[in-house]
Amino acid sequence: MAVVLTTAIPITVSKEGLELKDWLGFAGNVLAAFVALIAAIIAWYAVQDQIAAQRDATLLGVMMREEDRLEGDFQACGVGVEFLRSIYSAELVPGGENVQGYCRQLRNQFGLNGDVTAMTSILREKLGTPASPNILYLMATHCAALMRGAERAEEATRKIDLLASDPDGRALFVREWNKIPPIREATSVVIDIVRKRQDEAAERLDALRRRIDAVLAIPD
Repeated sequence: MAVVLTTAIPITVSKEGLELKDWLGFAGNVLAAFVALIAAIIAWYAVQDQIAAQRDATLLGVMMREEDRLEGDFQACGVGVEFLRSIYSAELVPGGENVQGYCRQLRNQFGLNGDVTAMTSILREKLGTPASPNILYLMATHCAALMRGAERAEEATRKIDLLASDPDGRALFVREWNKIPPIREATSVVIDIVRKRQDEAAERLDALRRRIDAVLAIPD
């Protein structure tokens, strides 16, 4: 519009005869304006492409960090399930005849500890990769409870003579020992929860990787 107002109108209303140079000047101005407009459009698209590229790079970084987290959670849950299964397979003789052996097995073979904080640290080392805090706490509290129950039953055997007919001592032992089987059986419930978390991590990981592939895909 500026070119028309400043160039075309003066040429049109000029009382003098129009010369070729006047039309060439007018055409040059129009062409320059057109070239400037095209350059502006190209620059605008270039800026939009740059913004989109930066947005995709940021999104990709976030998704890849989430991929690492889910991968770690998936692997940790798998190791956790196998660890819990091994604990569940520890021999537990009905009646508590092997209470000391059972306690030693939990402590020495599997590294269980009755303190939740200590058990959390032990599990972090055993799992090898970072696990979800909720899953880690669930496993730690369960393992610590199982260890404390076994230790209390073991302590009861030191305080009483099971071969002597001591009703009070025997009742104490039986009471402490009877707390262990329910905790041990709850291991299967914990295993199911951890396995379900692993399945969820696998599903989310698969969906996330499809999104990452979509971001990385090069348009035809």
